[in-house]
Amino acid sequence: MAPGAGTLFAALILLFNIPLTATSPPARDLDRGYESLWGEMYISGGWTTLHISPDFTFTYYRVDGGVIWYVPGAPPIPALVIPLELEGDIVDVEVRYSGETSSTLPDGAIRPLPEPTSHFLRPRAASLEVGGRYPKEDYILASLGYSHRGENRYHAYALVLFPVRYDLQKGTLKTHVKVSYRITFNKGLSPLLPAPTAHPPEDVLHTVYPSQSPPLALKSFLIWARGEYPGFRYVLLAGDWDKVPVMRVIDSNPYPGYDDGYIPSDTFYACLDSDWDEDNDGIYGEMGDLGDIIPDLVVTRLAINDESRWRAKIEQIKGYETTPSVGSWPAKALLIGANTHNAGDGEAQSEYLWDKYLSDVYGTKVPLYEGKGLSRSAISSNIEQGVGMINFVDHGGPTVWCDNYGMGVVYSNSDASARRNLHMEPVVSTLACLTTWFDDPSGCSAQNFDDCIGEAFTENVNGGSTGYVGSSRTSVGVLGTNSYLPYDNGLQEDFARALTRIRKPQQHSPGPLSRWSGLRRGSGSRL
Repeated sequence: MAPGAGTLFAALILLFNIPLTATSPPARDLDRGYESLWGEMYISGGWTTLHISPDFTFTYYRVDGGVIWYVPGAPPIPALVIPLELEGDIVDVEVRYSGETSSTLPDGAIRPLPEPTSHFLRPRAASLEVGGRYPKEDYILASLGYSHRGENRYHAYALVLFPVRYDLQKGTLKTHVKVSYRITFNKGLSPLLPAPTAHPPEDVLHTVYPSQSPPLALKSFLIWARGEYPGFRYVLLAGDWDKVPVMRVIDSNPYPGYDDGYIPSDTFYACLDSDWDEDNDGIYGEMGDLGDIIPDLVVTRLAINDESRWRAKIEQIKGYETTPSVGSWPAKALLIGANTHNAGDGEAQSEYLWDKYLSDVYGTKVPLYEGKGLSRSAISSNIEQGVGMINFVDHGGPTVWCDNYGMGVVYSNSDASARRNLHMEPVVSTLACLTTWFDDPSGCSAQNFDDCIGEAFTENVNGGSTGYVGSSRTSVGVLGTNSYLPYDNGLQEDFARALTRIRKPQQHSPGPLSRWSGLRRGSGSRL
Protein backbone atom coordinates (compact mmCIF):
# COMPACT_ATOMS: atom_id res chain seq x y z
CA MET A 1 0.00 0.00 0.00
CA ALA A 2 1.35 3.43 -0.92
CA PRO A 3 2.15 5.88 1.89
CA GLY A 4 -0.68 8.03 0.62
CA ALA A 5 -3.17 5.33 1.61
CA GLY A 6 -2.51 5.67 5.30
CA THR A 7 -5.49 5.56 7.62
CA LEU A 8 -6.85 8.01 10.12
CA PHE A 9 -5.34 6.19 13.06
CA ALA A 10 -2.02 5.77 11.29
CA ALA A 11 -1.86 9.56 11.36
CA LEU A 12 -2.65 9.55 15.06
CA ILE A 13 0.06 7.00 15.77
CA LEU A 14 2.62 9.14 13.94
CA LEU A 15 1.72 12.11 16.05
CA PHE A 16 3.25 10.97 19.28
CA ASN A 17 6.79 11.21 17.93
CA ILE A 18 6.30 14.82 16.79
CA PRO A 19 6.71 17.77 19.19
CA LEU A 20 3.65 19.98 19.40
CA THR A 21 3.20 23.59 20.39
CA ALA A 22 2.81 23.85 24.15
CA THR A 23 -0.61 24.60 25.58
CA SER A 24 -1.69 26.10 28.85
CA PRO A 25 -2.11 23.78 31.85
CA PRO A 26 -5.55 22.46 32.80
CA ALA A 27 -7.84 24.94 34.50
CA ARG A 28 -10.29 23.37 36.92
CA ASP A 29 -12.98 25.98 37.10
CA LEU A 30 -16.28 24.13 36.89
CA ASP A 31 -18.38 22.82 39.76
CA ARG A 32 -20.71 19.84 40.19
CA GLY A 33 -18.63 17.13 38.58
CA TYR A 34 -17.00 18.92 35.65
CA GLU A 35 -13.54 20.23 34.90
CA SER A 36 -12.15 22.08 31.91
CA LEU A 37 -8.85 22.73 30.21
CA TRP A 38 -8.02 25.11 27.41
CA GLY A 39 -5.12 26.14 25.25
CA GLU A 40 -4.17 28.31 22.29
CA MET A 41 -1.64 27.76 19.54
CA TYR A 42 -0.05 30.12 17.02
CA ILE A 43 0.30 28.67 13.54
CA SER A 44 3.32 28.89 11.25
CA GLY A 45 4.32 26.92 8.19
CA GLY A 46 4.82 26.99 4.45
CA TRP A 47 4.60 25.12 1.16
CA THR A 48 6.72 22.04 0.51
CA THR A 49 6.84 19.27 -2.07
CA LEU A 50 6.85 15.58 -1.20
CA HIS A 51 8.17 13.00 -3.69
CA ILE A 52 6.49 9.64 -3.05
CA SER A 53 7.70 8.08 -6.30
CA PRO A 54 8.67 9.26 -9.79
CA ASP A 55 5.00 9.02 -10.72
CA PHE A 56 3.54 10.51 -7.57
CA THR A 57 4.58 13.94 -6.30
CA PHE A 58 2.41 16.42 -4.49
CA THR A 59 2.72 19.86 -2.97
CA TYR A 60 1.24 20.54 0.43
CA TYR A 61 1.19 23.19 3.11
CA ARG A 62 3.26 22.13 6.11
CA VAL A 63 2.34 23.35 9.60
CA ASP A 64 5.19 23.51 12.09
CA GLY A 65 4.75 20.86 14.77
CA GLY A 66 1.91 19.19 12.87
CA VAL A 67 1.24 16.07 10.86
CA ILE A 68 -0.12 15.39 7.41
CA TRP A 69 -3.69 14.11 7.54
CA TYR A 70 -4.00 11.26 5.06
CA VAL A 71 -7.46 10.19 3.89
CA PRO A 72 -7.78 7.95 0.81
CA GLY A 73 -9.29 9.80 -2.13
CA ALA A 74 -8.65 13.26 -0.63
CA PRO A 75 -5.80 15.77 -0.84
CA PRO A 76 -3.29 15.78 2.02
CA ILE A 77 -4.04 18.39 4.66
CA PRO A 78 -1.95 19.56 7.63
CA ALA A 79 -3.34 18.98 11.10
CA LEU A 80 -2.37 19.63 14.69
CA VAL A 81 -3.01 16.76 17.07
CA ILE A 82 -3.32 17.37 20.81
CA PRO A 83 -2.88 14.23 22.94
CA LEU A 84 -5.08 14.28 26.05
CA GLU A 85 -5.17 12.07 29.12
CA LEU A 86 -8.15 12.91 31.35
CA GLU A 87 -9.80 11.56 34.46
CA GLY A 88 -13.24 11.31 32.84
CA ASP A 89 -15.26 11.43 29.64
CA ILE A 90 -15.15 14.53 27.45
CA VAL A 91 -18.61 16.12 27.37
CA ASP A 92 -17.96 19.22 25.26
CA VAL A 93 -15.38 20.60 22.83
CA GLU A 94 -15.14 24.23 21.71
CA VAL A 95 -12.72 25.31 18.98
CA ARG A 96 -12.12 28.78 17.51
CA TYR A 97 -9.84 29.83 14.65
CA SER A 98 -8.76 33.45 14.08
CA GLY A 99 -6.51 35.52 11.82
CA GLU A 100 -7.56 34.05 8.47
CA THR A 101 -5.40 34.56 5.37
CA SER A 102 -5.89 33.26 1.83
CA SER A 103 -3.37 32.20 -0.83
CA THR A 104 -3.49 30.61 -4.27
CA LEU A 105 -2.83 26.90 -4.49
CA PRO A 106 0.26 25.89 -6.47
CA ASP A 107 -0.01 23.22 -9.14
CA GLY A 108 -0.62 19.72 -7.79
CA ALA A 109 -1.58 20.88 -4.31
CA ILE A 110 -5.02 19.30 -4.31
CA ARG A 111 -4.11 16.05 -5.99
CA PRO A 112 -6.15 13.36 -4.20
CA LEU A 113 -4.26 10.54 -2.57
CA PRO A 114 -4.87 7.15 -4.21
CA GLU A 115 -7.54 4.92 -2.78
CA PRO A 116 -6.28 1.66 -1.23
CA THR A 117 -6.69 -1.39 -3.42
CA SER A 118 -7.65 -3.69 -0.55
CA HIS A 119 -8.37 -3.44 3.15
CA PHE A 120 -10.34 -5.76 5.36
CA LEU A 121 -12.46 -2.87 6.65
CA ARG A 122 -13.13 -1.54 3.15
CA PRO A 123 -12.43 2.17 3.73
CA ARG A 124 -14.41 4.58 1.64
CA ALA A 125 -12.90 7.51 -0.23
CA ALA A 126 -13.43 10.99 1.15
CA SER A 127 -16.12 13.09 -0.48
CA LEU A 128 -14.87 16.30 -2.12
CA GLU A 129 -17.82 18.51 -2.97
CA VAL A 130 -17.32 21.21 -5.58
CA GLY A 131 -17.50 24.61 -3.93
CA GLY A 132 -17.08 23.24 -0.42
CA ARG A 133 -14.23 23.56 2.02
CA TYR A 134 -12.04 20.63 2.92
CA PRO A 135 -11.99 19.41 5.54
CA LYS A 136 -15.49 20.39 6.60
CA GLU A 137 -14.92 19.72 10.29
CA ASP A 138 -13.35 22.23 12.65
CA TYR A 139 -11.99 19.31 14.66
CA ILE A 140 -12.10 15.56 15.14
CA LEU A 141 -12.04 14.03 18.61
CA ALA A 142 -10.70 10.46 18.67
CA SER A 143 -11.05 8.22 21.72
CA LEU A 144 -7.94 6.05 22.07
CA GLY A 145 -8.99 3.87 24.99
CA TYR A 146 -7.64 4.02 28.53
CA SER A 147 -4.42 4.04 30.51
CA HIS A 148 -4.00 2.85 34.08
CA ARG A 149 -1.77 4.03 36.89
CA GLY A 150 -2.30 2.16 40.11
CA GLU A 151 -6.03 1.90 40.68
CA ASN A 152 -6.83 5.02 38.63
CA ARG A 153 -7.99 4.90 35.04
CA TYR A 154 -7.45 7.74 32.57
CA HIS A 155 -9.21 8.32 29.26
CA ALA A 156 -6.87 8.85 26.31
CA TYR A 157 -8.00 11.14 23.50
CA ALA A 158 -6.52 12.92 20.52
CA LEU A 159 -7.98 16.28 19.50
CA VAL A 160 -7.26 16.88 15.80
CA LEU A 161 -7.37 20.53 14.67
CA PHE A 162 -7.43 21.83 11.10
CA PRO A 163 -5.94 25.35 10.93
CA VAL A 164 -5.63 25.03 7.13
CA ARG A 165 -8.55 24.53 4.70
CA TYR A 166 -8.86 24.09 0.96
CA ASP A 167 -11.46 26.07 -0.98
CA LEU A 168 -11.87 23.67 -3.89
CA GLN A 169 -13.96 26.00 -6.05
CA LYS A 170 -11.71 29.05 -5.79
CA GLY A 171 -8.49 27.06 -5.79
CA THR A 172 -7.27 28.80 -2.66
CA LEU A 173 -5.86 27.82 0.69
CA LYS A 174 -7.13 29.45 3.88
CA THR A 175 -4.79 29.47 6.84
CA HIS A 176 -5.31 30.75 10.38
CA VAL A 177 -2.78 32.42 12.61
CA LYS A 178 -4.26 31.20 15.88
CA VAL A 179 -6.44 28.37 17.17
CA SER A 180 -8.01 28.20 20.64
CA TYR A 181 -9.76 25.24 22.21
CA ARG A 182 -11.57 24.35 25.39
CA ILE A 183 -12.29 20.81 26.64
CA THR A 184 -14.94 20.06 29.28
CA PHE A 185 -14.89 16.64 30.93
CA ASN A 186 -16.35 14.71 33.84
CA LYS A 187 -14.33 14.54 37.00
CA GLY A 188 -12.90 11.08 37.55
CA LEU A 189 -14.20 8.67 40.14
CA SER A 190 -12.28 8.05 43.34
CA PRO A 191 -9.99 5.01 43.48
CA LEU A 192 -11.52 1.70 44.54
CA LEU A 193 -11.79 1.23 48.29
CA PRO A 194 -9.35 -1.30 49.72
CA ALA A 195 -11.13 -4.57 50.44
CA PRO A 196 -10.88 -4.32 54.28
CA THR A 197 -12.79 -1.01 54.32
CA ALA A 198 -15.39 -1.82 51.65
CA HIS A 199 -18.90 -2.67 52.79
CA PRO A 200 -21.37 -5.01 51.05
CA PRO A 201 -23.82 -2.92 49.02
CA GLU A 202 -26.87 -4.39 50.74
CA ASP A 203 -25.53 -3.26 54.15
CA VAL A 204 -24.94 0.29 52.91
CA LEU A 205 -28.37 0.52 51.28
CA HIS A 206 -30.15 -0.85 54.34
CA THR A 207 -28.39 1.71 56.54
CA VAL A 208 -29.18 4.70 54.32
CA TYR A 209 -32.68 3.65 53.19
CA PRO A 210 -33.93 1.35 55.98
CA SER A 211 -37.62 1.50 55.02
CA GLN A 212 -37.23 0.52 51.36
CA SER A 213 -36.76 -2.84 49.66
CA PRO A 214 -33.21 -3.41 48.34
CA PRO A 215 -34.07 -2.59 44.68
CA LEU A 216 -35.92 0.60 45.64
CA ALA A 217 -33.09 1.60 47.98
CA LEU A 218 -30.53 1.14 45.21
CA LYS A 219 -32.63 3.23 42.83
CA SER A 220 -33.01 5.95 45.48
CA PHE A 221 -29.23 6.04 45.82
CA LEU A 222 -28.78 6.40 42.03
CA ILE A 223 -31.33 9.23 41.94
CA TRP A 224 -29.37 11.00 44.69
CA ALA A 225 -26.04 10.42 42.91
CA ARG A 226 -27.34 11.78 39.60
CA GLY A 227 -28.57 14.93 41.38
CA GLU A 228 -25.22 15.47 43.07
CA TYR A 229 -23.10 14.67 40.02
CA PRO A 230 -24.88 15.63 36.76
CA GLY A 231 -22.08 14.08 34.69
CA PHE A 232 -22.71 10.69 36.30
CA ARG A 233 -23.77 8.36 33.45
CA TYR A 234 -22.43 4.82 33.83
CA VAL A 235 -23.31 2.18 36.42
CA LEU A 236 -21.75 -1.26 36.74
CA LEU A 237 -23.66 -3.54 39.12
CA ALA A 238 -20.80 -5.62 40.47
CA GLY A 239 -22.29 -8.85 41.75
CA ASP A 240 -24.90 -11.53 41.20
CA TRP A 241 -28.58 -11.11 42.01
CA ASP A 242 -28.13 -12.44 45.56
CA LYS A 243 -25.50 -9.77 46.37
CA VAL A 244 -26.56 -6.75 44.31
CA PRO A 245 -30.38 -6.61 44.18
CA VAL A 246 -32.32 -6.90 40.95
CA MET A 247 -35.86 -5.59 40.44
CA ARG A 248 -38.17 -8.42 39.39
CA VAL A 249 -41.04 -6.86 37.47
CA ILE A 250 -44.29 -8.60 36.61
CA ASP A 251 -44.45 -10.64 33.39
CA SER A 252 -47.76 -9.73 31.78
CA ASN A 253 -47.79 -12.82 29.56
CA PRO A 254 -45.61 -15.61 31.00
CA TYR A 255 -44.96 -18.69 28.88
CA PRO A 256 -46.36 -21.73 30.76
CA GLY A 257 -43.72 -24.14 31.95
CA TYR A 258 -40.75 -21.84 31.37
CA ASP A 259 -41.46 -18.40 32.85
CA ASP A 260 -41.97 -17.90 36.57
CA GLY A 261 -44.12 -14.80 36.07
CA TYR A 262 -41.34 -12.26 36.66
CA ILE A 263 -38.69 -10.52 34.57
CA PRO A 264 -35.42 -9.38 36.19
CA SER A 265 -34.81 -5.81 35.05
CA ASP A 266 -31.68 -3.78 35.72
CA THR A 267 -33.19 -1.23 33.31
CA PHE A 268 -35.35 -0.29 36.31
CA TYR A 269 -32.26 1.40 37.75
CA ALA A 270 -31.59 3.36 34.55
CA CYS A 271 -35.02 5.05 34.44
CA LEU A 272 -34.88 7.59 37.26
CA ASP A 273 -38.13 9.48 36.65
CA SER A 274 -40.54 6.73 37.68
CA ASP A 275 -40.68 3.80 40.10
CA TRP A 276 -42.67 1.68 37.58
CA ASP A 277 -45.61 1.46 39.99
CA GLU A 278 -47.87 4.32 38.92
CA ASP A 279 -50.94 2.89 40.67
CA ASN A 280 -49.03 2.28 43.95
CA ASP A 281 -50.24 -1.29 44.36
CA GLY A 282 -46.78 -2.71 45.04
CA ILE A 283 -46.70 -4.62 41.74
CA TYR A 284 -43.94 -3.25 39.56
CA GLY A 285 -43.87 -3.19 35.78
CA GLU A 286 -47.55 -3.76 35.00
CA MET A 287 -48.80 -2.66 31.61
CA GLY A 288 -49.54 1.07 31.78
CA ASP A 289 -47.69 1.24 35.10
CA LEU A 290 -44.18 2.13 33.98
CA GLY A 291 -44.50 5.89 33.56
CA ASP A 292 -40.96 6.28 32.23
CA ILE A 293 -38.88 3.80 30.25
CA ILE A 294 -36.36 6.26 28.78
CA PRO A 295 -32.97 5.50 30.40
CA ASP A 296 -31.18 8.31 32.23
CA LEU A 297 -28.14 6.13 32.95
CA VAL A 298 -26.24 3.36 31.21
CA VAL A 299 -26.58 0.36 33.53
CA THR A 300 -24.97 -3.05 33.13
CA ARG A 301 -24.04 -5.93 35.39
CA LEU A 302 -21.20 -8.39 35.85
CA ALA A 303 -22.74 -11.08 38.03
CA ILE A 304 -19.51 -12.11 39.79
CA ASN A 305 -19.40 -12.65 43.56
CA ASP A 306 -15.95 -14.19 44.02
CA GLU A 307 -13.27 -11.59 44.89
CA SER A 308 -10.40 -13.39 43.15
CA ARG A 309 -12.43 -13.72 39.96
CA TRP A 310 -13.29 -10.03 40.15
CA ARG A 311 -9.60 -9.13 40.32
CA ALA A 312 -8.91 -11.37 37.33
CA LYS A 313 -11.79 -9.80 35.41
CA ILE A 314 -10.47 -6.29 36.10
CA GLU A 315 -7.04 -7.28 34.78
CA GLN A 316 -8.70 -8.83 31.73
CA ILE A 317 -10.61 -5.63 30.96
CA LYS A 318 -7.49 -3.49 31.45
CA GLY A 319 -5.56 -5.74 29.09
CA TYR A 320 -8.33 -5.62 26.50
CA GLU A 321 -8.18 -1.82 26.54
CA THR A 322 -4.41 -1.35 26.70
CA THR A 323 -2.80 -4.40 25.01
CA PRO A 324 -5.37 -5.82 22.59
CA SER A 325 -4.50 -8.65 20.25
CA VAL A 326 -3.54 -7.26 16.85
CA GLY A 327 -5.05 -8.69 13.69
CA SER A 328 -8.07 -8.75 11.42
CA TRP A 329 -10.33 -10.51 13.91
CA PRO A 330 -12.34 -7.38 14.94
CA ALA A 331 -13.66 -7.17 11.36
CA LYS A 332 -15.22 -10.65 11.50
CA ALA A 333 -18.88 -11.33 12.34
CA LEU A 334 -19.77 -14.90 13.33
CA LEU A 335 -23.38 -15.59 12.26
CA ILE A 336 -24.96 -18.65 13.90
CA GLY A 337 -28.41 -19.61 12.64
CA ALA A 338 -30.22 -22.90 13.24
CA ASN A 339 -33.65 -24.20 12.28
CA THR A 340 -36.13 -22.61 14.67
CA HIS A 341 -39.65 -23.28 13.38
CA ASN A 342 -38.97 -23.80 9.69
CA ALA A 343 -35.96 -25.07 7.79
CA GLY A 344 -33.56 -22.22 7.08
CA ASP A 345 -35.32 -19.53 9.11
CA GLY A 346 -32.33 -18.90 11.40
CA GLU A 347 -30.12 -18.57 8.35
CA ALA A 348 -32.59 -16.18 6.68
CA GLN A 349 -32.72 -13.94 9.74
CA SER A 350 -28.92 -13.89 10.00
CA GLU A 351 -28.52 -13.01 6.33
CA TYR A 352 -31.14 -10.27 6.67
CA LEU A 353 -29.17 -8.63 9.51
CA TRP A 354 -25.92 -9.00 7.58
CA ASP A 355 -27.25 -7.47 4.38
CA LYS A 356 -29.06 -4.59 6.08
CA TYR A 357 -26.64 -3.65 8.86
CA LEU A 358 -23.66 -5.80 9.75
CA SER A 359 -22.00 -5.73 6.32
CA ASP A 360 -21.56 -1.97 6.80
CA VAL A 361 -19.63 -2.63 10.01
CA TYR A 362 -17.69 -5.85 9.51
CA GLY A 363 -15.55 -6.82 6.56
CA THR A 364 -15.87 -10.61 6.83
CA LYS A 365 -18.94 -12.78 7.35
CA VAL A 366 -18.37 -16.17 9.00
CA PRO A 367 -21.65 -18.10 8.53
CA LEU A 368 -22.43 -21.23 10.55
CA TYR A 369 -25.91 -22.45 9.64
CA GLU A 370 -27.69 -25.72 10.37
CA GLY A 371 -26.67 -28.24 7.73
CA LYS A 372 -23.99 -25.82 6.50
CA GLY A 373 -21.10 -26.16 8.92
CA LEU A 374 -22.81 -25.47 12.26
CA SER A 375 -21.29 -27.47 15.11
CA ARG A 376 -20.03 -27.01 18.65
CA SER A 377 -16.42 -27.36 17.53
CA ALA A 378 -16.83 -24.86 14.68
CA ILE A 379 -18.23 -22.24 17.08
CA SER A 380 -15.38 -22.79 19.56
CA SER A 381 -12.71 -22.71 16.85
CA ASN A 382 -13.93 -19.41 15.42
CA ILE A 383 -14.19 -17.79 18.86
CA GLU A 384 -10.64 -18.78 19.76
CA GLN A 385 -9.29 -17.56 16.42
CA GLY A 386 -11.01 -14.25 17.12
CA VAL A 387 -14.20 -12.56 15.93
CA GLY A 388 -15.55 -9.07 16.55
CA MET A 389 -19.15 -10.09 17.17
CA ILE A 390 -21.40 -13.15 17.40
CA ASN A 391 -25.04 -13.15 16.27
CA PHE A 392 -27.13 -16.19 17.30
CA VAL A 393 -30.67 -17.05 16.13
CA ASP A 394 -32.60 -20.10 17.41
CA HIS A 395 -34.22 -21.56 20.51
CA GLY A 396 -32.38 -21.38 23.80
CA GLY A 397 -32.47 -22.32 27.46
CA PRO A 398 -30.86 -20.76 30.52
CA THR A 399 -27.60 -22.61 29.86
CA VAL A 400 -27.78 -23.54 26.16
CA TRP A 401 -28.08 -22.49 22.54
CA CYS A 402 -30.24 -24.96 20.62
CA ASP A 403 -30.48 -26.35 17.11
CA ASN A 404 -32.75 -28.89 15.38
CA TYR A 405 -35.96 -26.96 16.13
CA GLY A 406 -35.03 -26.70 19.80
CA MET A 407 -34.47 -30.43 20.24
CA GLY A 408 -30.66 -30.31 20.20
CA VAL A 409 -27.93 -28.38 22.00
CA VAL A 410 -25.24 -26.76 19.87
CA TYR A 411 -23.51 -24.71 22.61
CA SER A 412 -23.62 -24.53 26.41
CA ASN A 413 -22.45 -22.47 29.36
CA SER A 414 -19.59 -24.91 29.94
CA ASP A 415 -18.45 -24.36 26.34
CA ALA A 416 -18.52 -20.59 26.82
CA SER A 417 -16.62 -20.83 30.12
CA ALA A 418 -13.89 -22.94 28.51
CA ARG A 419 -12.97 -20.51 25.74
CA ARG A 420 -9.44 -19.07 25.66
CA ASN A 421 -9.72 -16.02 23.43
CA LEU A 422 -8.11 -13.52 25.81
CA HIS A 423 -8.03 -9.93 24.45
CA MET A 424 -10.04 -11.04 21.40
CA GLU A 425 -13.43 -10.96 23.11
CA PRO A 426 -16.47 -10.31 20.87
CA VAL A 427 -19.84 -8.84 21.72
CA VAL A 428 -22.71 -11.36 21.54
CA SER A 429 -26.26 -10.65 20.34
CA THR A 430 -28.95 -13.35 20.53
CA LEU A 431 -32.54 -13.98 19.53
CA ALA A 432 -33.32 -16.90 21.83
CA CYS A 433 -35.33 -17.64 24.96
CA LEU A 434 -33.95 -17.66 28.50
CA THR A 435 -30.21 -17.36 27.81
CA THR A 436 -29.72 -14.46 30.25
CA TRP A 437 -31.74 -15.88 33.18
CA PHE A 438 -29.18 -14.58 35.68
CA ASP A 439 -31.48 -14.18 38.69
CA ASP A 440 -33.12 -16.69 41.07
CA PRO A 441 -33.25 -19.99 39.10
CA SER A 442 -35.74 -21.70 41.41
CA GLY A 443 -38.70 -20.54 39.32
CA CYS A 444 -37.41 -22.18 36.15
CA SER A 445 -38.96 -25.60 35.56
CA ALA A 446 -36.67 -26.30 32.60
CA GLN A 447 -33.61 -27.22 34.69
CA ASN A 448 -31.71 -26.49 37.87
CA PHE A 449 -28.66 -24.40 37.00
CA ASP A 450 -26.03 -22.03 38.33
CA ASP A 451 -24.75 -19.54 35.75
CA CYS A 452 -26.70 -18.95 32.55
CA ILE A 453 -24.84 -18.99 29.23
CA GLY A 454 -24.85 -15.18 29.12
CA GLU A 455 -23.03 -15.12 32.46
CA ALA A 456 -20.63 -17.82 31.28
CA PHE A 457 -19.57 -15.66 28.34
CA THR A 458 -19.18 -12.41 30.28
CA GLU A 459 -17.63 -13.89 33.45
CA ASN A 460 -14.95 -15.86 31.62
CA VAL A 461 -11.64 -14.26 32.68
CA ASN A 462 -9.62 -16.03 29.97
CA GLY A 463 -11.78 -14.89 27.07
CA GLY A 464 -15.52 -15.14 26.56
CA SER A 465 -17.19 -11.90 25.49
CA THR A 466 -17.17 -8.20 26.35
CA GLY A 467 -20.97 -8.12 26.48
CA TYR A 468 -24.06 -10.23 25.85
CA VAL A 469 -27.50 -9.12 24.65
CA GLY A 470 -30.27 -11.64 25.23
CA SER A 471 -33.60 -12.50 26.83
CA SER A 472 -33.89 -13.38 30.51
CA ARG A 473 -37.24 -15.09 29.91
CA THR A 474 -39.08 -16.20 26.77
CA SER A 475 -38.40 -14.44 23.49
CA VAL A 476 -40.88 -13.91 20.65
CA GLY A 477 -39.93 -13.07 17.09
CA VAL A 478 -41.23 -13.02 13.54
CA LEU A 479 -38.39 -14.28 11.38
CA GLY A 480 -37.68 -13.33 7.79
CA THR A 481 -39.96 -10.29 7.65
CA ASN A 482 -39.77 -6.58 8.35
CA SER A 483 -42.58 -6.83 10.94
CA TYR A 484 -40.36 -6.67 14.00
CA LEU A 485 -41.59 -4.46 16.80
CA PRO A 486 -42.79 -5.18 19.41
CA TYR A 487 -41.20 -8.58 19.05
CA ASP A 488 -37.83 -9.41 20.55
CA ASN A 489 -36.07 -9.63 17.22
CA GLY A 490 -36.70 -5.88 17.18
CA LEU A 491 -34.16 -5.73 20.01
CA GLN A 492 -31.67 -7.73 17.97
CA GLU A 493 -32.23 -5.52 14.95
CA ASP A 494 -31.93 -2.38 17.07
CA PHE A 495 -28.60 -3.65 18.37
CA ALA A 496 -27.34 -4.32 14.83
CA ARG A 497 -28.50 -0.85 13.78
CA ALA A 498 -26.71 0.69 16.78
CA LEU A 499 -23.48 -1.02 15.78
CA THR A 500 -23.54 0.81 12.45
CA ARG A 501 -23.79 4.13 14.28
CA ILE A 502 -21.04 3.29 16.73
CA ARG A 503 -18.54 1.76 14.34
CA LYS A 504 -19.05 3.36 10.94
CA PRO A 505 -16.70 6.30 11.65
CA GLN A 506 -13.94 3.77 12.43
CA GLN A 507 -13.96 1.96 9.10
CA HIS A 508 -10.51 3.32 8.26
CA SER A 509 -9.08 1.97 11.52
CA PRO A 510 -6.81 -1.07 11.30
CA GLY A 511 -6.77 -3.98 13.70
CA PRO A 512 -8.29 -3.84 17.16
CA LEU A 513 -8.33 -0.04 17.19
CA SER A 514 -11.55 -0.37 15.22
CA ARG A 515 -13.38 -1.78 18.21
CA TRP A 516 -12.20 0.40 21.07
CA SER A 517 -11.71 3.74 19.40
CA GLY A 518 -14.42 6.28 18.68
CA LEU A 519 -14.63 9.46 16.66
CA ARG A 520 -16.52 12.64 17.28
CA ARG A 521 -16.60 15.41 14.71
CA GLY A 522 -17.63 19.01 15.15
CA SER A 523 -17.80 22.29 13.32
CA GLY A 524 -18.74 25.86 14.03
CA SER A 525 -17.97 25.71 17.74
CA ARG A 526 -17.23 28.98 19.49
CA LEU A 527 -15.67 29.86 22.81
